[in-house]
Amino acid sequence: MRIIVKKGAWTQAASFSEALGELLKPPVKIAFVGSGGKTSTIMRLAEEQRAAGRRVLVLTTTHMFCPGEHGIFSQNADEVETVLKREGIAIAGKVTDSGKISWQGEKFYREIAPLADVVLIEADGSKRLPAKFPSEYEPVIPANIDVILALSGLSAIGKSAAGACHRWELARQALKIADEDVLLKPEHLRELMRMGFLLPLSRRFPGVPIIPVFNQADSQADAETGMKITDELGTDTGIVSSFRAPSIGIVFMASGFGRRFGSNKLMYRLGGRPLYEHALSNLTEAAGEIGKDCRVKICVASQYEEILAEAEKRGLIAAENPDSGRGITASIRLGLKSLPAAEYYAFFVADQPYLKAETTADFIRRFLASGKTLGCVTDGEATGNPCIFSSRYLPELMALEGDSGGKKIISEYPEEVFYFKVGPTERFDLDRPEDLR
Repeated sequence: MRIIVKKGAWTQAASFSEALGELLKPPVKIAFVGSGGKTSTIMRLAEEQRAAGRRVLVLTTTHMFCPGEHGIFSQNADEVETVLKREGIAIAGKVTDSGKISWQGEKFYREIAPLADVVLIEADGSKRLPAKFPSEYEPVIPANIDVILALSGLSAIGKSAAGACHRWELARQALKIADEDVLLKPEHLRELMRMGFLLPLSRRFPGVPIIPVFNQADSQADAETGMKITDELGTDTGIVSSFRAPSIGIVFMASGFGRRFGSNKLMYRLGGRPLYEHALSNLTEAAGEIGKDCRVKICVASQYEEILAEAEKRGLIAAENPDSGRGITASIRLGLKSLPAAEYYAFFVADQPYLKAETTADFIRRFLASGKTLGCVTDGEATGNPCIFSSRYLPELMALEGDSGGKKIISEYPEEVFYFKVGPTERFDLDRPEDLR
């Protein structure tokens, strides 16, 4: 998930609720218009607000999916109130012949809206296309709305306008585009937002905050495009978002000889288990914790049969390292070649048995929320493993030689680095027997 919010300046937000901030102060009614992920944004925000202890009512003035849970299909306010108290979310609507739900009327809306702390209204349709230009009767926003979020999908860029933009003919006339079909560019999305939503809605709802949201920012380049479009619109506020789970390939490096330790330290018995197993167990536990937020694959690169067998037992990618004598970069290259393509690559070492699973999960989550392209841990003085890299650095990672590792890359791009502070014990690499604690 990626949420970047403009409030004068651009900053990262940990959630959609955080991005909206004070605008969510109950009681509040928010209308969602436009295209490119209205329903998914509504349900994400509904879940966040329920987790914050608020009662959330979801409605539509047009058509919306028929919910499998939280659904109320009768015009019974008592039933809506019961579901809100019991489940925290109620999705109210009238079932249509198409299997979707629709508006139950202004009178019922006025009756049930006061029952919730937060009311979220899908007030527009877009035929599931990423871009849209509204007709003269759209969007259908109820009176007394407090906030309007106008969405547009960045995935429309580079696609045929006729195929990616709902009501393209209206848009073409409004934007004075001669060609019946063009490939959509960022400037087209900017003008669709400005002329289709920001200007007309500001006239219809004076004083109501109207926030442009450019969704589907599934890559850093997409996010930068969304921020640029928002800046060009000249608005003080805006949101660039993606709810797509990023992919992370993790290389667990367990090929060392342990020369300074005096023996094979990875097999040293610590608490009744081989030393490497502590780090591997903590890493796999962390991967399980962040599994809802990320798509994670782990590769264990090692020259030792026992470690490779343990990796296979855990369902991980086991990569035999025949070039361990060439240094850590041999493990880096082997791991990268063995993993499927990913948006980020992280590197963990087997001689950090005290690095906790919750610390690892927090490091990855906070790195992803930071918007940075490089990350490493620090104890406030020294920096080191684990490290994480955007895929843009893949050629540089593959070109590393010797035993220097990724520190060389991190030192070259200091403005791109996210530093995550941990205690000195957790960050500690065990190199000698006296390092054991």
